[in-house]
Amino acid sequence: MSKFQEQIKSFNRMYNLPCNDSPRLPEGYQAAAQRIRDFMKILQEELEEGNELIDKLAVVTPLPEILAEIADWLCDIQIYCASEMRKFGLDNDACLNTIMLSNFSKLDEDGNPIYDSRGKLLKGANYWPPEPLLREQITHQMRIAVQQKLDE
Repeated sequence: MSKFQEQIKSFNRMYNLPCNDSPRLPEGYQAAAQRIRDFMKILQEELEEGNELIDKLAVVTPLPEILAEIADWLCDIQIYCASEMRKFGLDNDACLNTIMLSNFSKLDEDGNPIYDSRGKLLKGANYWPPEPLLREQITHQMRIAVQQKLDE
């Protein structure tokens, strides 16, 4: 587990947030749906803070100051996401690794990236979706958790 993930676990525990070590829906499907709704509202608030950054960029702000604010904003979003992953007992590092491997498969037939008009990377002919591998990883993590309980 990375240092960042250890800090996320400490953070969730410190603030009495769910902190599961194995994949689960701790309060069932309906509660998970509500958790996702609430999380989306939190992310929307964070995204709206991006408008404040856009306004600051309209005025010449000292470079270290604006970059520090951008870093703070982007890190807050990452921390919210990592904390939410821990609530569901998902291994953030393993999941991110899988997503990155999938992202590397988005190149076209000639090995070149494909972008839309906004600069978003699009899926090429060799793209493979991450969900099957994520399911395998999560199932494996769940089996380990069950085995550890049996061994206790």
